[in-house]
Amino acid sequence: MVAGFIEWDWERIEQVSLLAEGVRTEIDSPTVVVRLAAGQGRTWQKTRDRGWPVFLRTFLLRRTLRAGIPVVPVETSALVIESIVGDQITLRFVEDAEDFEFPLQSFLYRPKRDSSGAPRRLVHPRVADWLEANGPFGAGDCDQPHGLESPPDIGGFDEPRNSYRVIGVYDGGGGWNCGVFRPAGACRMRQVPDTKAFGKGAVIYPFCHVCRYILVNRIDPRQHPRLEKDYPEDCHENTVCEQVRPLRA
Repeated sequence: MVAGFIEWDWERIEQVSLLAEGVRTEIDSPTVVVRLAAGQGRTWQKTRDRGWPVFLRTFLLRRTLRAGIPVVPVETSALVIESIVGDQITLRFVEDAEDFEFPLQSFLYRPKRDSSGAPRRLVHPRVADWLEANGPFGAGDCDQPHGLESPPDIGGFDEPRNSYRVIGVYDGGGGWNCGVFRPAGACRMRQVPDTKAFGKGAVIYPFCHVCRYILVNRIDPRQHPRLEKDYPEDCHENTVCEQVRPLRA
């Protein structure tokens, strides 16, 4: 398994502003001017001063999969902020310009970065390395449905509380025991075989981080930084983060 091809390994988002109007980037223009929601321009001054890369993304999604579910955000390659005048920001492509349409409700964002400046992604680097070397979690057992799962011990990786929330690639999904993959060990979108999913005493697991990321991207992208505070791999016994726990019917 090549970790770079994991469908849901999107960048974690630290700062967001909605566009006040739609905009189009053009392949023959290295710059694009965007107008942000009122009062948002000044919040990007530090990003401009530091030269941090930013991206434009639409709330719409592309690449339709089975059952008509689109899952991949449409966004530009890296941009830098050239100037800020009020809420009007001039952006410049770091490499070649691209031709994209960004309708109203699209947004400008800055990804969260590690100490080296590399963007942090939904799949932790240690987890990605393990998957590339070993393949999906729980792979190989096609005779039985997979229940609640946690990843194996991964060297140098500090698992969060509720380790089933670790984002990776787990074998089994969509009613199949193997060969179809999912991003977390448990999720509200999945019926776990050993939890009496629809009866009295059922355990109702929360949406996994990937599902929540997609919902936020579609409904209110401004909540991405809040969602980032509940990134599973950052939630340990001694940290304060959003409480996401299973419920019992």
